[in-house]
Amino acid sequence: MASGLSEDEAERRTTEDMGDALLVGGELDAAHRPATQWKGIAITMLLLALGLGIQVVNGRLAGCSIMDTLTGNRALFTALALAPLCLLALTDYTHWIRWSLPIMVAWLICMAHRLIPLQRLIAYDPAIFRVLVPQVLAVSLPMVTALLACRLRGRGQGAFAVGLFPAASMMLLCGEYRYTGFDIAPCMLMVALGLLVLTLAVRDGFFKISRRWAYVLLISLIGLAVIFSAARFNPQPSDGDMRRLIGAILRGARPFGHSANVAAISDAWRRFIDMGYGMADYMLPGIVAYVGWVPCTLLTLGLAALLTWCVRRFSRLENRMGALLGMTAALTMCLQAVIYVPASFGLIGEHLCLPLLSYGHAILMVDAALAGMMLGVLRGETLPEPAVAFQRSCLVMTKQA
Repeated sequence: MASGLSEDEAERRTTEDMGDALLVGGELDAAHRPATQWKGIAITMLLLALGLGIQVVNGRLAGCSIMDTLTGNRALFTALALAPLCLLALTDYTHWIRWSLPIMVAWLICMAHRLIPLQRLIAYDPAIFRVLVPQVLAVSLPMVTALLACRLRGRGQGAFAVGLFPAASMMLLCGEYRYTGFDIAPCMLMVALGLLVLTLAVRDGFFKISRRWAYVLLISLIGLAVIFSAARFNPQPSDGDMRRLIGAILRGARPFGHSANVAAISDAWRRFIDMGYGMADYMLPGIVAYVGWVPCTLLTLGLAALLTWCVRRFSRLENRMGALLGMTAALTMCLQAVIYVPASFGLIGEHLCLPLLSYGHAILMVDAALAGMMLGVLRGETLPEPAVAFQRSCLVMTKQA
């Protein structure tokens, strides 16, 4: 400033002289040894184990043995979910920001397979693509967008367009005629959440673009996604037999303990399974019938309180990249829960899995990765963003001089 630069220009030059914020962040992380969130890891593992136990309870209610319930890769996917959880929770999240472009490429390859099945181009259909259904891609969309926003931070219109690309791809997939049988409305709500994440990044100055025009574009796209979701949303399940079975399962439920007529409920639950409905999609009625209304309500409220606490904690983080990633993971889980709870009781006809609790194949691993990202961000919660810290140090030294 003494050499004639304005205050804004001096701060910009100071930040540029500091170097890549991601690299400096990794060096600060290694130097300060952030505290690993062991309690958070333990709570997440407990929720994963509880979700597996819930599947066993519903299986027993349907007359299945424990081993029969655990077949179909239920235990396998729960065990595999521990890998992304621990990997992300025990490492610096800036590493994953640096890998965001390869992550997006892998995500787009899976998206391309949904649009143009790769078995048309190659001699076999890889097994991994069979579990990456549109819902899995939709749940991972907001985090892919957040990682891209952090990686492309400080760039212009081209970077902003790259950030829009995952949401545009998902909208194209939802409009593809072959997926009319999937739960498209929740997927479009995830698209809206991904666009909201990009809006938060624009608000925090992640891109060197006109904020006014970016807001107009993003708000318009969010509105289109919500309207498309509302147009495809099924307010009531189309199958009356399914609603009657849920009513039979809930009838006679007690505050605590087994329902008054376990035999009738077990028969209704077996018919429910025989009709092709999954225990994971409608697990809450079975839990209510097996353990009572109060434990099920406490479980739901406890998960809601945990997610709300996470959202509030990340909103107060000083590190804007960490705050964006943590908020994205927490809001993604919140949206899943908001859709799942009424759907599980047959009040609406659209489904997404309950985070960490309802068994959802690859979505369970995505949710574990989201939990791991939140815990990874909290490792450095007490450390300010490197650029902010450096600017503050310079201002303090200037005032002292």
